Amino acid sequence: GLGTGALFLASLFPGTLVVVAVVVLKIGENGLRYSLDQATRELLFMPVPATVRVKAKAFIDVFVQRGAKGLAAILLLPVTFGVLSALEAGWISFGLIAIWLGVTVALQREYVTSFRRSLKRRAVDDSIPINLNDVTTIELLVQSLGSADSRQVLHAMDLLYGHGRGRLVPPLLLYHDDAEVRRRTLEILVHVGRRDAAHLVERRLGDEDPEVRARAVWALAELHGEEAARLMSPRLRDSDPGVRAAAVACLATHGGADSLEAASEHLSEMLSDADPRVRAEAAKALGSIRDPLFQESLVRLLYDPDARVVRRAVEAVRRRSGRDGFNPLYLSSLVSLLQRRRLKHDARQAIVALGEPAVPALVHFMNDADEAIWVRRAIPKTLADIGSDAATDALVAALGTTDDSFLRRKLVEAATDSSEEQRGRLAKIVDEEIRREAGRY
Repeated sequence: GLGTGALFLASLFPGTLVVVAVVVLKIGENGLRYSLDQATRELLFMPVPATVRVKAKAFIDVFVQRGAKGLAAILLLPVTFGVLSALEAGWISFGLIAIWLGVTVALQREYVTSFRRSLKRRAVDDSIPINLNDVTTIELLVQSLGSADSRQVLHAMDLLYGHGRGRLVPPLLLYHDDAEVRRRTLEILVHVGRRDAAHLVERRLGDEDPEVRARAVWALAELHGEEAARLMSPRLRDSDPGVRAAAVACLATHGGADSLEAASEHLSEMLSDADPRVRAEAAKALGSIRDPLFQESLVRLLYDPDARVVRRAVEAVRRRSGRDGFNPLYLSSLVSLLQRRRLKHDARQAIVALGEPAVPALVHFMNDADEAIWVRRAIPKTLADIGSDAATDALVAALGTTDDSFLRRKLVEAATDSSEEQRGRLAKIVDEEIRREAGRY
């Protein structure tokens, strides 16, 4: 609008000024289009559900933009036929600018309403980049932290933390009515290093929810570091097994030799407890302790008679492997769990966390005729999830070597689960297997 006004003004003076006004208008228009205008249009997609967003963008890019260019050509027909001069076409621009400004005001109101609605139903995808330099977005997210709906509060917290604004999450949410909000607040305060909130965290040690109490012990350990060993020693005798387990993990991680000995003693008590809930908490604590400390105890829990304890132990192995790297001690135990239907998915995730070094052992188990058949049939999917070249080569090598038709099917399914790049390598092999299966039939 300013550029078009300047163009009309420049036309009253010598021709050079008109050229300058045109250049300024064109540079300004292109500069705004690919910076401010592009960024704000992308921002408008944020409250839109992901399933709709993809279709909407495709429709706009393919049809709306082309249609708008066609409409612009129609609007310029009076210039083509000499009814208006090129300069007088600016009046068309002024009309469109007035419409544009009206639409912008309406969009701003609708954007705020839609964003609030999306927060309430947790429809804002926290993996989509959000411009938190936008004051309106920040205000809406911070306002949502005071909502009575705990789901909305949790979603706003995740959005703030996921986009690098975790320090805006107030420690006073530790007093929220919902236990899940209090637990998530503890995690975020630790991840953003809010040591100034440690005194509020300490008060959560008396929380009515056992999970919050255990999280508070872990949070204090992380915030205080080496000082936490002194604070946690009295918690080893707490009646809540979650708090005891968190204290054990804290002492084993941050304490000296004496603290480690005390942690080991209390961990042994928890591992031999008749209550599976206590053993499950011990397994959970082991996931927070670095390898190779207590690795034999963790292997022992993988053979616990209670499935809940085993699941916690498998999760602990996955956390250790993701943090500390490959440890072959766990592999055979995890492979044996692949035949247990309720634990197969958890065991597979833990094996995948071990990474490519696990591939040779997996190939050995898959090709071993004496191995349990359901273990062998579960390994192809595990190799596909690892996804490395070595894992794909193992699938290729195994395709033509087994007489178990169910295992061959699992191998082909695993091949189709591989990445697009890996599928390209496997296409010919799978085609040959299809022909082979047809011939066998």
